[in-house]
Amino acid sequence: MHVLDPLKSLYHIWETGLFSHRTKLRPFCAEFLKAAMEDYEVHFNTAATRLYGLRIIDVLKTELMNKYKDADAAFISQIELTFNDQRLITRDDKAKYATKRNSDLKGEVYRQAEKILAS
Repeated sequence: MHVLDPLKSLYHIWETGLFSHRTKLRPFCAEFLKAAMEDYEVHFNTAATRLYGLRIIDVLKTELMNKYKDADAAFISQIELTFNDQRLITRDDKAKYATKRNSDLKGEVYRQAEKILAS
């Protein structure tokens, strides 16, 4: 990951041989995440692959760390706990739980996702 423009929250993320994307975060993304982390346990869900989702989590974590670099140690440790692969659900995870015999695939996927989130 490479920060193209820190003032505009513009990042270049890539995985050699797989993908290369430029990502621009919405205005006040860091502020929103900080406020959400104060009241809720934050998890991430994406229709993308796990690898791409992990890169986006890295971007979000970098954005928060840059914006709140002078924050107290408790907030920094909360960022470390929140922005990790255990709080990410992707299409790869959902497909892992889907079976052809199950007539309610969507319901099963979300039941399994809830188990992941609960653990």
